Amino acid sequence: MMRPGDSRRSHEAIRAAAYALRDCVRAGPPLTDLGRLRMNLANTVREHLPTQQGWNKEARGYFADRMPTYERIMEEDRELRLRYSDHIRRWSSNAIASDVPTYAADVAALVDRLDRYLRSLEHELYKPMFEAGIEA
Repeated sequence: MMRPGDSRRSHEAIRAAAYALRDCVRAGPPLTDLGRLRMNLANTVREHLPTQQGWNKEARGYFADRMPTYERIMEEDRELRLRYSDHIRRWSSNAIASDVPTYAADVAALVDRLDRYLRSLEHELYKPMFEAGIEA
């Protein structure tokens, strides 16, 4: 069972990992911690994924009468996953080293999108569920 505090802590951990990566690349070379920060973000998201999927499944039933909200957020989820996969595929170590400013801008855009997505989950899906007393 997941409670509101669990969601908040999980999202805070994801944000912290994303912001650390963004701040590292904004600072520019040398990017000595880049590999570790990239893996930290991937691992933090991966740890949260099973819980989020359970909540999203529970939300589907709760939002049956408000499916456009649910479907929009799930579409954001799919688009973010595709965007992240594309980002990883595009930005090899060599590609990053050859164009740090563009990589930094791409990371910043991805982090902004992740942050908006987490806010949608928190305020439009999870908060109404908590207020209704639904726990996943």
